[in-house]
Amino acid sequence: LRATQSTGVTRVSFVAAKSKVAPLKKLSVPRLELSAALLCVRLVRYVLQELALPVDACHCWSDSLVALGWIRGDACRWKPFVANR
Repeated sequence: LRATQSTGVTRVSFVAAKSKVAPLKKLSVPRLELSAALLCVRLVRYVLQELALPVDACHCWSDSLVALGWIRGDACRWKPFVANR
């Protein structure tokens, strides 16, 4: 969490973390990365709801170009796994 006070002082704090073990059923790495992106968004929504602070902007980062392509892509082209996330 990065917060800037009215005095101009900026503070950065680690607020939350979450992890998930990959299922026994083999999934491709891009699918696991898409699931990780979904986990990130859900955690951010939960933290924002619980902190109830005014937010100017919120960013989630991923280095998976495939997952980012699925997120930004046309929904009608998604397979069921991607569409359900």
